[in-house]
Amino acid sequence: MLRRKAFFSNRAASSGRSVRADLPHRGMLRLALLGIAFAGACWQATPAIAAAPLAEGAILIQADQLKAKLVEAKVRLVDVRATDEYQKAHLPGATGVDLAAWKTKALAKDGLHDVEFWSQAVRSLGINADSTVVVYGGGITDAARVWWLLKYVGVNQVLLLDGGLPAWTRAGFPLSAQKTEPAASTFTAKFQADRLAEMSDLLKARDSGDWQIMDARSPGEFTGAKLAGSRAGRMPGALHLEWSDLLAEDGRFLDREALRLLLAEQGFQPDATIVTHCYSGGRASVNALALELAGYPQVKNYYCGWSEYSAAPEAPVVTGDKEPVNKDRQ
Repeated sequence: MLRRKAFFSNRAASSGRSVRADLPHRGMLRLALLGIAFAGACWQATPAIAAAPLAEGAILIQADQLKAKLVEAKVRLVDVRATDEYQKAHLPGATGVDLAAWKTKALAKDGLHDVEFWSQAVRSLGINADSTVVVYGGGITDAARVWWLLKYVGVNQVLLLDGGLPAWTRAGFPLSAQKTEPAASTFTAKFQADRLAEMSDLLKARDSGDWQIMDARSPGEFTGAKLAGSRAGRMPGALHLEWSDLLAEDGRFLDREALRLLLAEQGFQPDATIVTHCYSGGRASVNALALELAGYPQVKNYYCGWSEYSAAPEAPVVTGDKEPVNKDRQ
C-alpha cells in the first residue's frame, strides 16, 4: 500500500519513494485495526433479545438481522456461488445467479450498457424496483461484484450479508436444498453512470488532480513482479490498497471507524473522486463497497480494470517499487 497523494495529479510524484517503504508501519496499523474490529465483534457477541434494527441506507446486513427480515415478502436472496454448491444447500428462499454469464457480459465490449441483458438478468431473480435484495456467497469478491452490478443497473436497495454464508452457518441458522422459483418481475435496467468509470474517463482525467485510483490487486500485480493481463505493472500514480486488508479475520468488513483510519492512512481523500480497479471487477467491488461504508461520497468502479487497461497500447503503465518522475509535469 502507498501513502502518496493524489492519483492522476498534475504534481510530480516523488522519485525516491518506495511502495514497500511503509510495510512495517502497515503491519502495525493492520494489527490496530483488527483490534478495533475484534473489540466490536466481542461486543456484538453479547446475547441480545432481538437483532439490531437495520439502519436506513445500510449496505451490510448481519446474519441475525437477515434472519429477522426474512419474514418480509419483498426480500430477495441472491446466492452467487456455483450451481452445484447452491443445489446442495443455500439460505431458505435464495435464488442462484448465473454468475458466469454476468461476468462475461460485464467484461464484453459495451456489455455494461446492454439494457436488455441486464433487465432480463435481474428479472430472472424475481427482483423488482421496490425489492430489498440481499446478496451472499461463500466468500466476498463475487458477492461484492453482484452487489455492485445490481446497484449499477438501478436496483435501489441492495444489501450484502456481512461474512457471507459462513456467518449464517456460524450463527446456527438453517439451510435448504429446495430450489426457489423467482417471483414475476418487470424490472428495467437504469444504469447509474456515476458508479462506473471507463478507460476513456481515466485517460481524460489524467491531469485533473481530482481523481484518486485505488488499486485493489496484490502487491506483486501492483509492482509488476507478477504478470496479470497483457502487461505487468500499474497505472501511473495509483495508490495500493489490497481488498483483503479491508476485512477482519472472520471475513466481515472492518467497521466504519477502522475503515476511515485505514483509508486516511493510505492517503485517500474524502473529497476526491475515488476510482477502484482490479483485474476484472470483483476485488475492485469489495473496495468500492468499503469506501461507501466509510462514507466516501464519490466512488466509481473501473470494472473492466487491468484486463482492459493493460491491453490498450495508448494506456501508460509503470512498474517497480518507485514512482518515476514525469518530467513533462515538473
